[in-house]
Amino acid sequence: MPLPSGNSYRKGDGVVQDYEQAISWYRKAAEQGDAYGQALLGQMYAAGLGVEQSDSQAYTWFTSSVVNGLAKVAGLRDATAKKLSPSRLQASQELAGHYFKQYQSQ
Repeated sequence: MPLPSGNSYRKGDGVVQDYEQAISWYRKAAEQGDAYGQALLGQMYAAGLGVEQSDSQAYTWFTSSVVNGLAKVAGLRDATAKKLSPSRLQASQELAGHYFKQYQSQ
């Protein structure tokens, strides 16, 4: 149950709020191909919660989420893409392709 655990740690719901624990649970979900886990991991990177802020990583995880079927994340992905230089965007797109192959939904 990676997502409920991650949400609990992110919100401090029933546990002490701990963004690093939330990241750990979201990453488990994301690496199992869970589109919601990928989107939430992207949001944590975008905001710099529990990890160093990274628009590149946020874009990569948002893209994986969209490709895995969570179309409503496309707006976040597109807004994040506008923050990246052309070379960073290309590198993030390539990494997203790698993540999708490795972490596609089961």
